[in-house]
Amino acid sequence: MLILKFTFEVTLLAAIFAVGCKQEHTPVRQVAPISLELLANDAQRYNHQIVTVYGCYVRGFERSALVPCEGQKDDKMVWVESADDIVETANHIKEESVPEPEALQTPPRTNFVFQYEGAKSRAAWQKLRSASSRHLEVTLVGQFDAGASGVLVSLPSDDRRLILIDTLTVKPL
Repeated sequence: MLILKFTFEVTLLAAIFAVGCKQEHTPVRQVAPISLELLANDAQRYNHQIVTVYGCYVRGFERSALVPCEGQKDDKMVWVESADDIVETANHIKEESVPEPEALQTPPRTNFVFQYEGAKSRAAWQKLRSASSRHLEVTLVGQFDAGASGVLVSLPSDDRRLILIDTLTVKPL
């Protein structure tokens, strides 16, 4: 009886404490790697979440993207972005006193669902950039955002981005 009473009191205190505490939404981290195709096909399910995704990374002039390894399907493409660049651009826009064209007045979204660490961000990019090939088979961890651009969109893929957190695997093709 004494154990039952103690258990009830502890449970009651925990319930009172939980109700009194502000609980914030914590994003679910997709631990098991998923394919880029699955991510692109179910973008709203993974929107604003931490995901581990595999595909082929392509870099070039004004292009840093994850694409399916089985052919270049632009409708499945996801832009890969640097958290450093997003923070830098947001800070620059805040400091800029010259009026911007209307399409550029909305600063990039910096509400990361992860703890931003500049050194970690740069290390993840270094893993991608150190490979001599511009086409890589990769597994990346990042914040996936659908509907992220805030500018004119010509393809569905133009509105999807992965903010790079970590580079897990890199294999030249």
